[in-house]
Order: sequence, then structure tokens, then C-alpha cells
Amino acid sequence: MEHNFTYELSSDFSPISIQELSEVSDVRRSVINRIIHDSSHYYRNFSVPKRTGGVRDISTPLPALQALQKTLLKHTLSKVRISPHCHSYLTNRSILTNANMHIGQPTICKIDISDFFPSIQLDFVINIFQCIGYDHADAKLMGLICTREGCLPQGAPSSPALSNIALVKFDEAMSKLCARNNFIYTRYADDIFISGQFISTSFFDLTKKVLRSFGFEANESKSYMMTRGRKIVTGISVSGSSLSVPRQKKRSIRNEAFLFAKSSLPAIEEKILKDPFVFDRIMGRLHFWRSVEPSNKRVQDLIDLVAEKKIAMVTLFATPERI
Repeated sequence: MEHNFTYELSSDFSPISIQELSEVSDVRRSVINRIIHDSSHYYRNFSVPKRTGGVRDISTPLPALQALQKTLLKHTLSKVRISPHCHSYLTNRSILTNANMHIGQPTICKIDISDFFPSIQLDFVINIFQCIGYDHADAKLMGLICTREGCLPQGAPSSPALSNIALVKFDEAMSKLCARNNFIYTRYADDIFISGQFISTSFFDLTKKVLRSFGFEANESKSYMMTRGRKIVTGISVSGSSLSVPRQKKRSIRNEAFLFAKSSLPAIEEKILKDPFVFDRIMGRLHFWRSVEPSNKRVQDLIDLVAEKKIAMVTLFATPERI
């Protein structure tokens, strides 16, 4: 998708050349040339299960390519101003700040962007680099470093920032459109949320039309209106006067944590042998719950219980007969 947008850049922005990229990343030009010729050999591919079913394909760059992408992120991509209505992949913004914008709203419209990262293709990325000050030749080189087989790979450190930049002008257009209608607009990655007193189906359809004009399509099966009952925004309930973890998720976290805390040490040892990250996963879910509901004493009690069991396990493994 061709565009001639002018992005707002930080005062210390300066396009980094290929030679500078090589020197800062400590990656030889010969390696960069091979990556530019065909980057597919510089990724490790695997799949992870989606929370809603199916799998998500992840492409993690190998060290040399990762170094290049991280350098571009630090010295170039992070210097582009992202919309204040975007809450993904940014310091001091999160699913919490995103959900907080929609607390207690009578109507919430959610639109999921279909095939988000794959929709951002090489030509679009090249055009982004041109719009932030690169000539076409260098923009193409940077685009080839940041894409895999013609689109943004999910798993590359540069992809989240590029996805936010790709939607800067969409965010701007939608926030203005929503403001004129007294609606609240936010976006978290590929999830668009609009809330207000009453949102008509025609406005719902208009949003999808605007999205299409920027080169993206809505995933109809994951796009819907919430008008009654519980309202969930980026996995957090916004139905009440404050953020809360949905009841079903809370029950699942509580049961898993309590079962772990009350299990015998031999049983936990067996669990850890089967799943070395079981403790980290349980504590991660508990800390997520606490971040949403910081004054909830029950979740802190569960954190303490699980931590005590972890200390008991460490003590067990440290005894002389276990060494």
C-alpha cells in the first residue's frame, strides 16, 4: 500500500545507514548481503497454541539478523511517534491502560484485524522507511531486513514497532471520527475498541470500511458489539466501576495455584520434571491477577502460598542427600 504520510519523529532521529547498521550491530556486510538476498534462512520457525484455539506461527530471527533488527528498532523505529490511542508494545502502556479507557461504558465495539502481521507487506514497510527519511534504495534494504518472505514476521523484535507505525494514520483518523461522535477509541495490536453510550451498526460497518481503506481487513468472526452482560477488553472485565479479572479466568488461576501450593513436595517435583516452567507460569498468572486487582488480598495470599512451596522445594533440592 503506497502512501506519502509525514510521521512525527523525535528530535534526535537520524536515518541509520547500512554501514552504520553493520558497525553498531557488529554484523559483517557480507552477512547483511546474504540476509538481504534471502532472510528466510535466518529464522527459526515454530508454532504456539492460541488461547482461542488453533496455533500461531512464530519466526524468531537468528542472532545476526536479530542484532540488525534490534539496532533498527533502537536507532530508527523507536523514534517515530505512535498515537496516544495505541496501547500495544509501548512503555507505560499495556492491556491495563487500554482496558481502563472503557470502564463502565454501555456499549463496546471490538474489531479484530485479520492476519495482522502478514497484512503488513514488504512494499508497505519500504514505504514506511521512505516516509521517515530514507531514499528508496536504502528503504528497500531496511525493509528486506525487517521482513520474511514479503511480510512482517511474528517474533522479530522490529515487527511490533513497525505494526504500530503502519497504523499511526489509521489511529489518527479513527480517533478523530470517534471524538466527533463522543466515542472512545483505543487499539491494542490487532484489536480495535470503540465505546460509548450507543454505537450503531452503521458506525461499526464504517469503521471496517475505514480499516479497509488503510489496507487491512476485519476478522468478522472475532468482531462484535458488547451491549449487555459482561464486557471484556483485552482479557479484562470492564463491566464494573474498576478493572477486574473475568470470573472464569480467576477461578482457573486460583484452582491451579491452590492445587500447586497444597501438593506434596514429591508431587511438585514430578510436575517440575514434566514442565520446568510450571512455577513461573503460575506466578505469572497470579501477578497478572494482582496487577488488575492490586487491592485483592486473596490473590496476594495465593502468591505467598505458592512462593512458600517454591522455597520448600529449593530447600529440599539443597539438602546433602539430594546433591
